[in-house]
Amino acid sequence: MKQTSIIKVKNILCRYVSKKRLLVVLATFATIVWVWSLSVPSRVNFSYAGETCKTRLVPLPFSQQSNADNFRVSYKDTFQLGRATLLASKVCFNPKTAPKQGEVQISSKLFDSSLFRTRYVLRVPRPASVARVASADKLAITKPINFALDTKDEIFSYKVTVGALSQPCAVLDARITCWVDKLHLTQGAEHKITLVRSFAGKAVQELQQRSIVLLPAVQVTGSSVNEGQMLYANTSEFWLKTSTPVKDAAVLLETLEGTTASAVESSVETKGDMINIKTSKALPHEKSYRLTLRSVTTADGTDLEKPHIVSFQTSGGPKVTGVNIGASNVDTSARVVISFDQPLDIRADVTKYASIEGGKAALSVQGDSIVFALQSVPRCTPFTLLIAKGLPAENGLEMKDAWSHSSRTSCRSSSTIGYSVNGRPIVAYYYGSGSTSILFTGGIHGSEPSGSYIMQDWVAHLDANAHKIPTGRQVVVVPSLSPDGLAAGSRLNANGVNLDRNFPTSNWTKDIITSGGSVPGGGGKSPLSEPEAQAIADLTTQLRPRLEVSFHSQGSLVGANACSASASVARQYAKAVGYGTMIGNAEEVMGYAFTGEYEEWMCEKFGTTSILIELPTHTGRYFSKHLDALWQMVNY
Repeated sequence: MKQTSIIKVKNILCRYVSKKRLLVVLATFATIVWVWSLSVPSRVNFSYAGETCKTRLVPLPFSQQSNADNFRVSYKDTFQLGRATLLASKVCFNPKTAPKQGEVQISSKLFDSSLFRTRYVLRVPRPASVARVASADKLAITKPINFALDTKDEIFSYKVTVGALSQPCAVLDARITCWVDKLHLTQGAEHKITLVRSFAGKAVQELQQRSIVLLPAVQVTGSSVNEGQMLYANTSEFWLKTSTPVKDAAVLLETLEGTTASAVESSVETKGDMINIKTSKALPHEKSYRLTLRSVTTADGTDLEKPHIVSFQTSGGPKVTGVNIGASNVDTSARVVISFDQPLDIRADVTKYASIEGGKAALSVQGDSIVFALQSVPRCTPFTLLIAKGLPAENGLEMKDAWSHSSRTSCRSSSTIGYSVNGRPIVAYYYGSGSTSILFTGGIHGSEPSGSYIMQDWVAHLDANAHKIPTGRQVVVVPSLSPDGLAAGSRLNANGVNLDRNFPTSNWTKDIITSGGSVPGGGGKSPLSEPEAQAIADLTTQLRPRLEVSFHSQGSLVGANACSASASVARQYAKAVGYGTMIGNAEEVMGYAFTGEYEEWMCEKFGTTSILIELPTHTGRYFSKHLDALWQMVNY
């Protein structure tokens, strides 16, 4: 109203008075106003609810200089003549620092002259206070903490802090709203929250501290598809189970091709704690997919701690994942199982796709497997299993590539030729079907397990390679002649007898001498008094081998009995493995007399060629170095 009056006066003066006279009039008027303003201080009530201004005529406002350190004085609603600002009708006070309750004396001087000074008394009330707690102590991470002020506040700003982290709050009228989702708080845990009042970015006052408990985040507790899973069935529906009932869910299903993701059209339904995702048709096969549960809406406002992401694939046609046999040593009536990566179509005629070459077998489909039940395939017979492409899976997709596996039925048979003193079996392994036998033995002394090891490795090798044995030959291996001694680590058997001194040679004696000295009764009560010696003697009598090779330790030496071509065979073996020989001088080399030896018994009774190999140590494994020499013995 006053501003309108000033404008009217200005218009009248401009109409009837010259510009020079007008300036004189205005100057006179301003002087009167000045004098009045200097004599009467103005009282101003500071407001936190907005801008604090006082209606007052101030001459030459931009020539005024204020002494206020904590408040900035500004002028509004000015009167100008040309470019000169002659008068303002409103003076405003804005805080430069945080306002404090009390009275503030402010004066404004024209051209810094005390003669023309305007005075103000600024009454600053107390700041707004938190009137009440507007939020429950338990809340979801997706919901804000609310505080209520007793008055409106547009001067200060507010934030909440947890430790060194802080989050600004929004102020609307007398309501403070603080979101805590960026404070990295643990859901399901208790936290101490402090409401802080700030001015110009600096904390002024801690208003309230309270403990809140964030509700646990929603967890995915179950899923119809798991990370990295291969889906074999035709699939158009998925489900996710959550720890809390949900009202709504944001789900994205995508096809992945390299780094490119394309959304798959799908619909989402929620019911209680179940989220169901459906596509309009079954997902194409041989593709990669990603299912993302981005967020959920619950009654209490809780959400996922982070998106739940599952990557999976859809399969192609069936592929063989394994077969339960190796390349050899298959039982002649074995049940061979070929496993596939997915269920097969049990309605299909399996004989159109699966077959065997080299034998006969009954075929059947069992879930994700094809079973070949061998039907008395002869020993040591090679055979091949074949699966043709086109084999259908349960999902209708077909096998793209043919598959085959070659193997051989076992060339080995075995028998228990006797038992030790303590009832342990003594087993012989037979390879080939010829009438001429080559006999290999080991472990006649239990303290020399290396001899048993090399024969065990020889058996494993022959399991896969016995088909290389010449026609008309039979290889027989007895790895452990003294199972009790091997179990006890003793040179003697359980009766305290050195088995290699228990054979009925012309020089057998009851009391013997060995590397450890004299052993009374070490030759046994009588020749072949020990069941182990009797077992190998019976086998030797049955086989009448062309050649016998026995393994002992230690010394890296090869010896021979005095029969037939033993010496030349021993030299041949020694050369093959790089060992020395003790042919005809074994007693001198070893340092004691040999009586009742197995090798001498064979020579005296059957004239059998026999050699004895002393391996380098009692416990080493030396099979690979001896492999060629062993085959030379087979072919002797």
